[in-house]
Formats: sequence, structure tokens, C-alpha cells
Amino acid sequence: MKRLLALCLLGLALAPVTATSASANCRVPNCWASIAVNPTTRAWGYVYNHPTAASARRGALAQCRGNCSRVTTFRNSCGAYAVANNGGWGWSSRYANRAGAQARALQECNKFNPGQGCRIRVWACTSR
Repeated sequence: MKRLLALCLLGLALAPVTATSASANCRVPNCWASIAVNPTTRAWGYVYNHPTAASARRGALAQCRGNCSRVTTFRNSCGAYAVANNGGWGWSSRYANRAGAQARALQECNKFNPGQGCRIRVWACTSR
């Protein structure tokens, strides 16, 4: 029984890792990501490392389960989406790193929703 368990665990360890619905395969320098949002319902979806812009867009919308009305798509970079307590929001894309994308999304959110407690809801970066 112990041997069977050991073989099963070894099989799992050696099994190839498959991409999740949020991540696909791309080849640098053509890695695409996308964030889809619905500001009204606060639904969101994201994907990263897709081989085309269209694939990334479709993937983010699928993650959102059809509830998203706005999509940003970006290549070889990072993006973020921030929400405010009053339902306002802001986002960014095409930043070199996560920190830059998040800072810009918060800046955009706070610009239109001052004092409303903007916070990051989701971010994505490609592998570049």
C-alpha cells in the first residue's frame, strides 16, 4: 500500500503542469494580458501570457463570466484595476512592473473619487 501511494505521488509530481484559464502560453516578446471589468457590479476577470491580444481579451471576458463591459489589453507589461467605496474606479496598463501599474490605477481612482478609499482589486503582468 505504501509503495502504491509513493508511485501515485511520484506520478503527480512528474505530471506536466497545464495552464490555468488565467494563464496561457506565449513567446516573449509577444505576451499579452488583459483585465476585464464591470464597474457597476464590480465583477472582474484577468488573464496573462496569451499569444495574441484577441486571445487575452476573450480570456479576460470569459473569466468575468460575461459580466464585464470594459477591457484593457496590454503586451509585455503590467496592468491593474482599483475600486473606490462609492463604486468609482480607475485602472492602468502598459507599465513595466506591478508596483507602477498599481500606483497608476490608484492615482486614477483617487483622481475621480477623492477620499473614497480606493484599493487594488486585481492586477496582471506578462512574463516578458
